[in-house]
Amino acid sequence: IEERLTTRAENSYINNLVLKIPGLKRSQAVYTLTLAKARLETASRAYTKLRASGATADEISEVMKVINAATGRGPLGPLEGSGDLMSLLLFAPRLFAAKLYLPWKLLDPMASKAARLEAGRALLGGAAFTASLLGAAKMSGMDIELDPRSANWGKKKVGATLMDVTGGYG
Repeated sequence: IEERLTTRAENSYINNLVLKIPGLKRSQAVYTLTLAKARLETASRAYTKLRASGATADEISEVMKVINAATGRGPLGPLEGSGDLMSLLLFAPRLFAAKLYLPWKLLDPMASKAARLEAGRALLGGAAFTASLLGAAKMSGMDIELDPRSANWGKKKVGATLMDVTGGYG
C-alpha cells in the first residue's frame, strides 16, 4: 500500500495551534500509527489471500486501493499530484474521495470481484458498527432519530447538538 499518512498542507495550520495542548502531540502520533498499522495488517492479510488465490497484479492493486479508501485515504485519480493544493480548498480531500470511491467500486461492473467484495465488506462492516453503536446508545436512553425519512436519521441528539457518528455516510 502506498502510504502517505497526511500531507503537510492538510495538517500544518491546525497542528501548529492544536499541538500546543499538552499531551496532544503524543496522542495524535499514536492515533496516526495505529491507523497505519491497521491499514498495513488489513492489506497484508488481503495480499496473502489474493496471492494464494492466483490474483493478478492489477487485481491486487485494485484491492489495495479499496483498503486505502476504506481507511479514509481515497484515490484522487488524475488529481493525485494536487493533494496539497486541494487540501487548501477542501477539508480532507482524500477522505471525501474515499466516501465516493467505496460505493462506486462496489457497484462498478468493471471492477474485479475481489475489489467489489472488499468494498462491500468495508461498507457492511461500517454499517454494522454504526448500527451497533446507535443501538447501544438508544438502549442506554440517548435520543436517536429512528425515522429513515428524517434528515436527522441515525444521528444522536445530546442537548441541542446532533451528532453524526457515521462521519457523513449516514
